[in-house]
Amino acid sequence: MKVKNLFAVLFLTTFAFSSAAMAEGSGRMTVSGSIIKTQTSCAIAPESIDQTVTLGQVADAALLENNGSGKSVPQHFNIRLEDCEVSGGNSVTVTFVGAEGKDGRLGITGSASGASVALTDGAGNVLELGKPSKNFSLQNGNNTLPFTVYLQGDGVPGNIQAGDYQAAAGFMLNFQ
Repeated sequence: MKVKNLFAVLFLTTFAFSSAAMAEGSGRMTVSGSIIKTQTSCAIAPESIDQTVTLGQVADAALLENNGSGKSVPQHFNIRLEDCEVSGGNSVTVTFVGAEGKDGRLGITGSASGASVALTDGAGNVLELGKPSKNFSLQNGNNTLPFTVYLQGDGVPGNIQAGDYQAAAGFMLNFQ
């Protein structure tokens, strides 16, 4: 036990002296994360925490269809959960949050207008911002929650304006 403490003191002392000697060329490291408490033991996979889904160039003609409620080609994305330890009947819902557009869809910002981003679950059910999805059943190990996004016209053909847009949404998991 004493040898272990001696190594810790030597390590910290060495680190303190070496960092003082390197003060001219210094930098900073930031560590972040979170400790979560859930009824299940699942972690969000690092690649799922911050994702970018690109819809590419969407022709205004596609959005003008169906009296201004047309849709772009959908793009798929997943939220992956790792190392889940569940017991019978465990599930999760996902709630997306962000600036609201038309009919509970995700609003866009930028020079484009007259459309918003729709989110659907893997079964094609349209998700409304701020409201939980249907339950996803969880199994032990890794789980993948599938979703789709697409741009949809807001239903007023004269309001659809070409330009660049962005939209951002966060998501919350609610384990049951």
